[in-house]
Amino acid sequence: MARFLPVVRTFAPIVAGIVGMDKKKFSFYNIVGCIAWVFTMLFGGHYLQQLFLRWFQFDLKEHLEVIIIIIVLVTTTPVIMKLFFSKKKPTNPNL
Repeated sequence: MARFLPVVRTFAPIVAGIVGMDKKKFSFYNIVGCIAWVFTMLFGGHYLQQLFLRWFQFDLKEHLEVIIIIIVLVTTTPVIMKLFFSKKKPTNPNL
């Protein structure tokens, strides 16, 4: 499940190490999760393309570059906003 949830994906290996999870068991779950992630994305993309083509007569393959740029912008916008627009609080105002 960690592959599908970014927050969990960040801490899964750390927690596995802390609790002393067996390396073989962790590797097995990691490989199974990787395969499930790849097949989910492949089939999801295939059926999404078919859905858009059938319902909207819109070929996603022709606009793949624009779609990727939009995805990158949407996922990086919160980080960029946090970097540039967050108010910096002083750590020790007495210094």
